[in-house]
Amino acid sequence: MKNKKNIIMIVVIVIFICLISVIPVYRLSHTSISVEKNGLKITSSSKKNKNNYVKDKNTIILSSQEKMSANNKEKKFIEFKIAGESEVASNVIFNITGNTIYLKQGKYRDMTTNDINVTFSLQEDYYPIIYTLTKNGEEIGKGNLNSIKNIFNKNEIIDKNKEVNDVYNLSWEWVSTNSKADNYLSKALDGAVVATSENYNITESFKIELKIEEVK
Repeated sequence: MKNKKNIIMIVVIVIFICLISVIPVYRLSHTSISVEKNGLKITSSSKKNKNNYVKDKNTIILSSQEKMSANNKEKKFIEFKIAGESEVASNVIFNITGNTIYLKQGKYRDMTTNDINVTFSLQEDYYPIIYTLTKNGEEIGKGNLNSIKNIFNKNEIIDKNKEVNDVYNLSWEWVSTNSKADNYLSKALDGAVVATSENYNITESFKIELKIEEVK
C-alpha cells in the first residue's frame, strides 16, 4: 500500500512539473493585455513572437527584441483592438520606435563562396524586414520599420458618445530581395563576418505605446 501511495505521489509531481513548464511557453507565444479609460478599451494580443508588456491606468507599452535571419521567414504579428463608446472626447495615441535589421550600401565579401576575393555590392541600404499594417482587414501601410513609423504613429480623436470597434494588425517578416545580402546577414548572426558592426544590424527591436487620453 505504501509503495502504491509513493507511485501516485510521483505521478502527481511529474504532471505538476510538466504543467508549470508548458504554461510559461504558452504565455510567451500568445499574450493579451488591455487598458480602459473614458468608456474605451484597448486590447493588444500577439502570436509567434516574444514580447514584454507594461501597462498603467491608460497606457500599454509593448517591446520586442529578436535576432532574425533569412533562415526563419515565419510571419509574426500583433493585434490591437479599440472598442467601446467614448464617454468624453478622447485621444487614442499610437507610437512605435525602434531599430530594424539592415546592411548598409557598400561592397562586401560574397559569403556564398569560399573564395575570399569574390565580392558583391549594394547600391542602397538593404532592409529585409517588411511590416504590414491593416485596419479592419484593409491594408493601410507596408514597408520597412522606418517607413511604417510614419503611418503607425498618429493621434486618433474619438468624439464624445461615438462608438468604435476597430481592429489593427501589425505583422512583420523577412522578405528576401537579395540572396547575397541575406546570406551575409545570416553569417553576421553567426559571428562569421569581419565588417564593422556599424555597417549592419542583426537585431529587430521596437517599442509600441498605446494610450488613451481625454481631449482637453
